[in-house]
Amino acid sequence: MPGCHVEQHVIDSWERSIKNCVDPYMDKGKIYLNKNDIKKRMTEKGDIIGASIQVMDNLYEFVKGSGFVVMLCDEHGYILRCIGDDEIMQSAYKLNFAEGANWSEESVGTNAIGLAIKLDRPIQIFADEHFCYNFKSWTCSSAPIHYKDKIVGVLNMSAHYSKVNPHTLGMVVAAANAIENLIIKNETVHDLSITNDILSMIMGNIDDGIIATDNSDNIIRVNTRIYDVLHIKQEDLIGKPLTELIDKEDIAKLKSQCNMSIFREVVFKKGSSHFCNVRCKNIIDENRLIGTVYMISEAQKVKNLVNKVTGFNAYFNFEDIKGKNKKFLETVEMAKIAAKSSSNVLLIGESGTGKEMFAQAIHNNSFRKNGPFIAVNCGAVPRELIASELFGYVEGAFTGARKYGNPGKFELAEGGTIFLDEVGDMPLDMQVALLRVLEDKTITRIGGNKQIPVDVRIIAATNKDLKKAVQSGSFRKDLYFRLNVLTINMVPLRERIDDLEIFIDFFIKKYNTQLGKNIRGITDTALQRFKEHKWPGNIRELENAIERAVNVSEEYIDIDSLPSDIVKNPVKNREIGTLDDVERDTILQALIQNDFNITQTAKKLGIGKTTLYRKIRLYNISGLTVPF
Repeated sequence: MPGCHVEQHVIDSWERSIKNCVDPYMDKGKIYLNKNDIKKRMTEKGDIIGASIQVMDNLYEFVKGSGFVVMLCDEHGYILRCIGDDEIMQSAYKLNFAEGANWSEESVGTNAIGLAIKLDRPIQIFADEHFCYNFKSWTCSSAPIHYKDKIVGVLNMSAHYSKVNPHTLGMVVAAANAIENLIIKNETVHDLSITNDILSMIMGNIDDGIIATDNSDNIIRVNTRIYDVLHIKQEDLIGKPLTELIDKEDIAKLKSQCNMSIFREVVFKKGSSHFCNVRCKNIIDENRLIGTVYMISEAQKVKNLVNKVTGFNAYFNFEDIKGKNKKFLETVEMAKIAAKSSSNVLLIGESGTGKEMFAQAIHNNSFRKNGPFIAVNCGAVPRELIASELFGYVEGAFTGARKYGNPGKFELAEGGTIFLDEVGDMPLDMQVALLRVLEDKTITRIGGNKQIPVDVRIIAATNKDLKKAVQSGSFRKDLYFRLNVLTINMVPLRERIDDLEIFIDFFIKKYNTQLGKNIRGITDTALQRFKEHKWPGNIRELENAIERAVNVSEEYIDIDSLPSDIVKNPVKNREIGTLDDVERDTILQALIQNDFNITQTAKKLGIGKTTLYRKIRLYNISGLTVPF
């Protein structure tokens, strides 16, 4: 699937599922064991079941109320025990996700239980990674349980895919390790000391920091991970009031909205991580609050997960940028120089010349390549929303604001690159805010008053003449000089016609694959007409033309396969046309450069929309293929 990243072990499992003739549209799992068979198997697996009961109960208690189900399976994928909230258990039973069902890969295709057995390692399967359609609404985390180097069972936690969290698998692995230790020690799981060891192991092996306080909000216990999250030593926390780390108001809000399934972003007064995501669980004994447990994770880790799931990544590299034109190759060399620098980059060029591809290649060859790549089209975001889009907002900042607030694109890009496309269309007030970010390296969320440091590289792009925009007052002069450090002028396609055949060959192969065609090439007549065209829409227009031609051609792309504007309007070696021809060409070029936006095109041409519509009908432009 172009543009999608699927782990190889998932692809391998899909292929095995097909070979095993698993029905991807089965409505539920398969029950193979009756009550007598289940009883017999549970007797045979008495040691592992006995060792897992307390661990599973403790693990479930830790996530109780958050929509998870905890399961124990044997080494063949048969489910031996399930515990969970009523609602999620009902959903599981509808799929035969219950005792006696077999959830091996051979039985139900790709799933976490079957894959943990097949690969003999912990695994998390998320949503569409499942092979069967009816199981794609789940996320499952499984870890094999070993005894004498052999798999004797699998521990699994499952929930709706919206509950996916990177620490879930860590909890399952820690609990599976605890079960293995209990089997070896052959001690009762009801022993209080063993239960305490299990909880300590879970606390020590999950990725988040944990702080436990008494009923007076004094810190009584932390795990080893707290240093990695806050960079504060354990001994510097024990016995101290929690108010030394978190404002009293934030503590009260956390405890009043106590829910282990909901994170709240909190500002910490100490430690290197100012913003962290916190959730908590109050400890109640006989209706009396005796303490609170706080789970703390770095906000950036959650943002990185969001970036990964939502596709905020750069895919293009310099190897993907095609061309042999001398002027173009000089542009590529300049981009490679920019990649090794930390300075701001400004890409200037017409629409369709590949500005975002260059931006991604620069990011992927910089020291920020492992960080996020966030692209924002400044011209496409409504004026009243661009501030919250870039800088985020706090809770209650405006009507309709999300509970707990929302980070902006600058925060999501922490440690990486933000690509500000069409920066020339940014409103003046936002230009002032962007200039402040460039100077102070901090942002302030809408409705907030706390400055948030951001480590982000800016790559800006525009198809406008920013010097003229500065002269006209529509673009700030100081911002222009801040952005205009490493300037890269993109080469339009009409100035690199010697690269035309490279692109034609590339796009023919691409759309042959996508459309199931076998176009062998392009005729000399069609190629000549391509060379005569002035390509106002640049590579986007060329790709659109090739896609159309591949669709309608049989063996070779010929003149009758080309869009009408290319056929009728060769630029080179033609006689000077009439004024009508000139006007038609001007309108067509303006439409393409403005992505066929009537309002922007009319403004660019200095005419009214009604006049523009009339001329489009007069010159029969409306029937043309609209390029990307």
